[in-house]
Order: sequence, then C-alpha cells, then structure tokens
Amino acid sequence: MESLGPYLDCLGLPGPRRIVNDFFGLGRVPRGETVSLRAHMRRVRGPRLLHVNMIRIGFDTLAAPRRGAAEREIDLVVHRTRQIYDQIQLGIARVQHWVIPPAQAGGFADIGSDGEADDLADRFSVPNDGVDGFMVLTYAGSRIGSARPSGCDKDGKDSAVVVEIEQGDDELTATAFAHELGHFLGVSGHSSDPENLMFSGPNGRRINSSQAATMLTHCFVTECSGLP
Repeated sequence: MESLGPYLDCLGLPGPRRIVNDFFGLGRVPRGETVSLRAHMRRVRGPRLLHVNMIRIGFDTLAAPRRGAAEREIDLVVHRTRQIYDQIQLGIARVQHWVIPPAQAGGFADIGSDGEADDLADRFSVPNDGVDGFMVLTYAGSRIGSARPSGCDKDGKDSAVVVEIEQGDDELTATAFAHELGHFLGVSGHSSDPENLMFSGPNGRRINSSQAATMLTHCFVTECSGLP
C-alpha cells in the first residue's frame, strides 16, 4: 500500500494523524456506509478538489443525546456530499471541523432570516482555502439553509454555506448542504427536475453537465500538487 504521509502533507494536515478523523474528515464512518482509503487517495490525487470547513455553532448547548445525534448527522453530510460531487469528479478532499462556542456565537446558532445567515458568513471565517460550511441549530422559514454564488475570497456576505441541523431527517440535511454548496460554486438558479441536486424542493442527487461546468470552474476548486 502506498504511504499515506505524502497525501496528509499535501492537504496540510498536522499530526497526530488519524485516518478516519483527519484524512476522511469524519468523526466516525456513518452507520451502514463504507469508505475506501484507496478511493480517497485517488480523489485527492485528482485535478479538481474542494476543501470544506464544517463549523458548528451552539452545539454545546444541546443535551448529550441530541448533541451526539447532531455530530453523527454532520458525518453523513460530509460523506454524502463527497459521494454526490464524485459524479462530476470534484473531490471533497480536506474536511476540517471547527466549533464556535455559545459565548462567541452572538445568537447566530438560531438563524432567523437569510439576512442573518449573510451576517453570520460576514462575521466568522476560517483563514484557509476551504469553503466555510456553518451548521446551525435552527434556520427559520420554509428552507433549512442558504448560500449564494461566491467570489474568490472569504470576505463578505456571500462567502459561506449555512445549513440547519434537521433533527429526524439526516438525508435531508445532507442533500441540503450539497445543494447549497452548488449555489456557492456558482449555480444561481434551480432545476425543475426533482432528481436534480439543484431542485427547489427536497433535493435529488443528480448534477447535470451545465451545472458541472459552472461548479468545476469556480475559483475555490484547487488541486493537491506535489504528490509523487
């Protein structure tokens, strides 16, 4: 088996290094799912990669059972988003996890409007080259998340994905995150095809060629150069 060290170095992952936590970016592999080390190594070697920061807000206020369920839900979000974007050969490569404690959250754990979600993106950011994905406790209204086509920096109100932890429907949360990530990557409209990821209702998982062409040329798409 090829050494994993160069891949971890290329992704800028510090030690100590754990395969599931660091290389796959998971707390644990979601129940009923499998991951392949060789497949993820191929993904990281690919010419088009996207790095993601999963940022939890207010989770410390949850009772232990609910907090554990929310953590498992985030693992499914990462895993399912990676599967969805594999179909267009856009590898979700480095996934890192961050926490904004309640004392610093300033009420942003519960989002009351799209404008408030914009303010959240404007106020907090991880200083790296990953897409900031904020996981909040609640998001008011008929949707559970938001994002807008983003520019090439992380300054401003269009610089993040914001999604609610939807207790009781992990798959809905997972596809909602992947959907909002599609908006971040430049897809501004919605599809009329219920099987499509960018459908306006509960999202499918399919990405068409026009959407793929937009996503793959976004300036956050990068590569992991320097691998042997």
